[in-house]
Amino acid sequence: MIRTELANDGTFYLSNIEQDIKFGQDVLLCYEVDDPSAGDIIEVQPVKDDEGSLKIDNGHTFEKGVVVDVTDSGRASIKTGIANDGVFHLSDIESDLQSGETVVLRYEGANPTASDVTEIIPITEFDV
Repeated sequence: MIRTELANDGTFYLSNIEQDIKFGQDVLLCYEVDDPSAGDIIEVQPVKDDEGSLKIDNGHTFEKGVVVDVTDSGRASIKTGIANDGVFHLSDIESDLQSGETVVLRYEGANPTASDVTEIIPITEFDV
């Protein structure tokens, strides 16, 4: 079972894939069609990235961070290595966050700013 944005319900249930995959491991899915289903996945490769970021199709990147402050208006301050000053101050992101929570930030581009972050995922949900 692999959590992926490619799946309509968020999860692909894969079989007949000869690869040793561990729970919580980041993987790349290889397929050859524009709108894949679980049956279109031809290979699963573990991600080997020393920096801890996960890149998918050279577009979307996921980076870890820690929530250092959150307001009632939904604005969150997140400490992350991809922020020039160490902290992104985010707003307009629909996510229930708690101070001290470890999260994953989704963004596009090689040098993101706070406005490039499109999603915040609690690390516990990202690993499932």
